[in-house]
Amino acid sequence: MTRPIQIRALTEPETVALTQNAKFNTLHPARCLQCGNTQAFTRKVFWIGGVPKAEQASDDTQGLLAYHLRQRHEVMSVFFKTHQDQFYVDSARCERCGSTNIEFDLELSDDLLAAVAKLAGSPPAEVRSAIEAGAKSITQQNRTTQPKKRRSKG
Repeated sequence: MTRPIQIRALTEPETVALTQNAKFNTLHPARCLQCGNTQAFTRKVFWIGGVPKAEQASDDTQGLLAYHLRQRHEVMSVFFKTHQDQFYVDSARCERCGSTNIEFDLELSDDLLAAVAKLAGSPPAEVRSAIEAGAKSITQQNRTTQPKKRRSKG
């Protein structure tokens, strides 16, 4: 018999404590996709129980959890995280427009760069340069591939 999935919204103090942890906050809110705000976000974190570790990265499991959070908690964008052997869903709300359609981004911390550098067999400074060059290239490509608005004749 499988255990039922449990979802519990963390209290504000629990959320603050967790989001102040640098490792948990490596992936953090960066931009509201509704209004473009990059400054003020309210975090909402959910603890997830009853999901075996082997199923936490499953598209089916994450899709089910995302659907539930969208329906019951009106959260559009969610990010799945494991922290200290606990499974969480991280989300944010824009304080400017109230949207929950928030883009998250990675913090290029020294710990993250060191881990990637070790995997890549390259110095951290070289890894940072490569990541920043890739991000710049993607940003420029996104700017040039935006469809142009057509003028209506009339």
